[in-house]
Amino acid sequence: MKTRLLGVVGLTSMIPGSVDAEMAAVDVPVFLGIGEHDIAGDPHAIPSCFTGTNDFTLFVLPGTGHNHIVAPDRELLWERFVVWARSI
Repeated sequence: MKTRLLGVVGLTSMIPGSVDAEMAAVDVPVFLGIGEHDIAGDPHAIPSCFTGTNDFTLFVLPGTGHNHIVAPDRELLWERFVVWARSI
């Protein structure tokens, strides 16, 4: 059985505001690791979308784009995440 779900989710993610309600409903601590040049736009604008949480940590990995998990400095992201995870 074929599905188009992945295509639909990918397309929906590119529509501005399409997940605003879901982001606002998050009420747990959030860690967002994002590349400096990610396709998501200005990384510093994203935290304001998560109005339901009082614990939001943003880590911007310098010089990277959307696929920051394979970036040369990815260990910086991982190390920062471990510090965050231990703090909650």
